[in-house]
Parts: sequence; C-alpha cells; structure tokens
Amino acid sequence: MIITVTLNPAVDRTVYLQDLHPGEVNVIVKAVKDPGGKGINVSRFMKKNGLETLAMGMMAGVNGHWIQSKLDQLDIATNFTWIDGETRTNEKIVSLSTGETTDLNEKGPSIQEAEIQQFLETYSAVLQPDQWVVLAGSLPKGIPASFYTTLVEKAKAKGAKVALDINGTLLKENLNAKPDFIKPNKEELEALVGKTLNTIEEIRLAVQPLLSRGIERVCVSLGADGSLFFDKDQMIQVCVPKVQVLSTVGAGDSLVAGYVWAMDSHLPVEECVKIASAASVIAVTKEGTDFATNTEINKILPHLHIESK
Repeated sequence: MIITVTLNPAVDRTVYLQDLHPGEVNVIVKAVKDPGGKGINVSRFMKKNGLETLAMGMMAGVNGHWIQSKLDQLDIATNFTWIDGETRTNEKIVSLSTGETTDLNEKGPSIQEAEIQQFLETYSAVLQPDQWVVLAGSLPKGIPASFYTTLVEKAKAKGAKVALDINGTLLKENLNAKPDFIKPNKEELEALVGKTLNTIEEIRLAVQPLLSRGIERVCVSLGADGSLFFDKDQMIQVCVPKVQVLSTVGAGDSLVAGYVWAMDSHLPVEECVKIASAASVIAVTKEGTDFATNTEINKILPHLHIESK
C-alpha cells in the first residue's frame, strides 16, 4: 500500500478561458472541480492504476468533507486528521489559446500544536517496512518548515521508502532529510541553490550535494523539455513529445506517482524513469486534475527519447 501525506489539501477548481485578459471581463468556457493537493493526486493515480493507497493529512470544514466524499466515491482509503477551520480552494485559470495555467492558491487553515501531535500519532502507527510514502506539497500556517524532516525520519526509521515533493524554499528548510526520491523542477532547484542554472552541466553540479547527503535519486523536471534523473552512477535525460496542453495541474504529481508506482512494482530504473515521464506528459492532455492509465502510458512510451550519460 502506498501512503500519501497532504498537509495542505485543496479543492482544485480549473476554469478554461479562450484567452486570459487581465483587468477585463473574462468569459469561462468550462469549469472542472477536483479533490486536490499533491499527495491526494498521487493517491488518485495509484488507485486508477490498480495499487492500493492510503491518503493522509489535514482536512477541515465543508471543503474537507467534499474532498472526503469524492475520495470515498473513488474507493480511496483515507485517514485524515480533522482540524478546525476550512480546507482551501485553489483556482487554476487555463488559457486555451496558449495552454498556459495561472494558479491562484489560498494559504490554508492555521494548525494547532495538538492537531500536529494527533497527526504524528496516526502517521507513525501506519508506517510499515518497504512501503512507499509520498510526502508532498505546501505547509499550512502553524506547521514548522522543518516538519518534513520529522516525517522522513519517522518513515525511514520504520524501513519505509520516501518520495519528497516540496518546493525549493521548503527543501532549504529540510536539508537534513534523506528521502529516497525528490523531484524539484528547475526553478525550485534554483531557489535551493540560490542561482540560475542555464545548462544541464550546471544542473548536474547543483544536484551532486543532494546525492552526496544520501538521497538515492533526484529528478529535475523541465516542463515541455522533459526531465533529468540523477543518481550516484548516472544521469538519464528524457525528452518528451509535444502534445496539446489542456492543464498542467497535476503533471508534476503524475511524474512522482508514476515513478513510485513503477518502483513499487520492482521495475528496472530506466523503466521507472520512462513510466514517470509518460505519466506526466499524459496528465497535461487532460482537463482539470486527471491522470494517465497504464494503457495510455504504454501507448506513449515508444515516443519518449531516453539517453543515459
């Protein structure tokens, strides 16, 4: 069973416009509403592709109950810590003419110390050796930035494997964490190292300290330019085909989910990399926050270009 942790979940509302005109009246062509948050997205991918998953994290209010009901409909097991306040709503504005997505993300509710301790007790109780745990997304107010280090350490102490998907600022605050896999995009890696990275060689050099501290594999996602996967032995570069973009929401989550899904299936590393990349590509071709099936992944795999260096 794959455990996912989403400490700051959201209702994702994606609206489609033919063109986005700031400061003017914009007519919505279509709107899609999904249960969101990076870990929840990973759980949705897992369930869609036949792996059992347990979604954990913080949940609150009317929005929280709506998310819970949608996950119940998908038959996704949950064990959320219910807190005071209201789970946030995130607006995603997609321009159909350009394919660009503009995110309007709320900060989320404030968390109390007693709620943090309640979550930690629940989290610690479900951890098992050799299972994958996906820790992902932003932190709501009240949870210290270094909290992800605590979660990684608890999982590793139980013999679990950890994928950590957080932004560059949070990565800076969790430099002592040693997950098995992280997936910063190029901008997040730049925020971590404090400088612009213009070439693949500069990216490779920026990743080396992360590998040296004990992280097994680092993926740097490059959007439409594909991704770079690094471990202590090699770099794997993945170039992806051009597709029609309907929403970039969940593309990074799909990459993480595809990688963990393949690793949990004990596939060779190169296969894991290809599946992760294919899952990300397919995600952007779907409306709202939706995910690839195994059949869709298999269809696109021949169109990926993989090079090991």
